[in-house]
Amino acid sequence: MGGGPMLRELFETLLTPASREAQRLGLVHEQVAFAARARRLAAAWAPHREAARAAVWRVAETTPGQELAVVLGAGILLEIPLEALVARYRRVVLVDVVLSRAVRAAQRHHPGVEAVAMDLSGLLPALQPGVDRLVPPSPAPLPPEAGEADLVVSANLLSQLAIVPRRFLDQHGVAWEAQDAVARALIDAHLAALACCSGTVCLITDFEREERPTTGEEGATRYDILYGARPRIEGSRWLWDLAPPGEEDRTLQVRHRVMGGLFINPQGEESV
Repeated sequence: MGGGPMLRELFETLLTPASREAQRLGLVHEQVAFAARARRLAAAWAPHREAARAAVWRVAETTPGQELAVVLGAGILLEIPLEALVARYRRVVLVDVVLSRAVRAAQRHHPGVEAVAMDLSGLLPALQPGVDRLVPPSPAPLPPEAGEADLVVSANLLSQLAIVPRRFLDQHGVAWEAQDAVARALIDAHLAALACCSGTVCLITDFEREERPTTGEEGATRYDILYGARPRIEGSRWLWDLAPPGEEDRTLQVRHRVMGGLFINPQGEESV
């Protein structure tokens, strides 16, 4: 990476407002780095971006009400058809632990867009020295707006909830089995929260990581990034070319399997 892009990331990290927990745990830098990666891999990521946005819109256009849409895990708005949502709903609330430059720009440019900074795992304040056991709140915390929204979108958040807590536990020597248990508990807690929403819920989530050597000497290695959870979704599935050869390793291609559509709650009824 050249000096220009590195300086851009540094300044953006310094200028991005965030909570002390988000800054301390490196979430601001991670989001800025992800945005840089999205720019760098715009062509490779375009099919994922379009598939995700189409999945969100297919669910959005079925909602009877057009008052309020809430996006959980808004990130850099990669998977969000923002202009379409703004045109359909009077209010669009974008929620994430760090409010990206894209989210802040959307709030400035659209009178109906609001931004809420919130830890959707409920665990970040607990990640302190000396802590070696974590119990996620269940259902997971959601902003009050989610309870009254016509549409709630969980935007590729589910597999991300455990990344920081797992890293914290790993740094403190906690066994992998215990880390996996916390990860699954976070995922289940978020799904339980979505099932409590009274409006229509759209869930976009990656669920499997595939690492394939480009040398052709070995087959692909796959990892379940939802730790056995398989939420019911009425929609579609696709592959996300997350890291073409040369991005993470010159001899490795990384793809994620993604699903998106109408979330069906654990009791087998639509979340409406």
